[in-house]
Amino acid sequence: MRKLIILIISFLIVFTGCVAKKVEEPYESMRKDKVVKTAFDKVDEKEESKDEEKEDKEKTDFNEVEKPKVETEPEEEPEEPTKKYSKVTADILNMRFVASEQSSVIRQLYLDEIVEVLNVTGDWASVKIGEDSGYVNSTYLEELQVKKVKNEGTSLRASTFENAATIANPLKDEDVIVLESLTVEDVEWEHVKVGELEGYLLKSELR
Repeated sequence: MRKLIILIISFLIVFTGCVAKKVEEPYESMRKDKVVKTAFDKVDEKEESKDEEKEDKEKTDFNEVEKPKVETEPEEEPEEPTKKYSKVTADILNMRFVASEQSSVIRQLYLDEIVEVLNVTGDWASVKIGEDSGYVNSTYLEELQVKKVKNEGTSLRASTFENAATIANPLKDEDVIVLESLTVEDVEWEHVKVGELEGYLLKSELR
């Protein structure tokens, strides 16, 4: 009987040890899986952190890249409008205070005198000559061509010869009034008025 009891006890001890071992094995496996998973999570977090830092750096570098400067051409200064001039075609033309035949006369203009035309309304032209300005009948005015000097150093000559005496040197872009166009020995000239001076310029010197 004692031997039977001893055998039963021994069997129980062995059986209990096996059960305990089987219970511990899944637990141990789960713990190892958890440890491995945690390690992988940390690696993933580090990789994600590195990727974010890299992306932030790329954005910063992109923002720091100097944008190419767009070269803009300098704006050209607007050219002043060309003034208009006309010459008187009547022997005597009255300049009046207002645009009316009943208005008082400021002064009289004579044949071929040149006036600056400020405005034309109907049969009346607002004109200026010297310090005087007023109105004249536009029927007795003939419009003259106005050109500009191309370059500095252009010579206003006394006659239609390139080596003729120089009267003046008009400025670049200065207005000149063309009185007459003529050709001398196959060379084109313009008889012009510059300010109060009259002379000749080559047609090629004007625009």
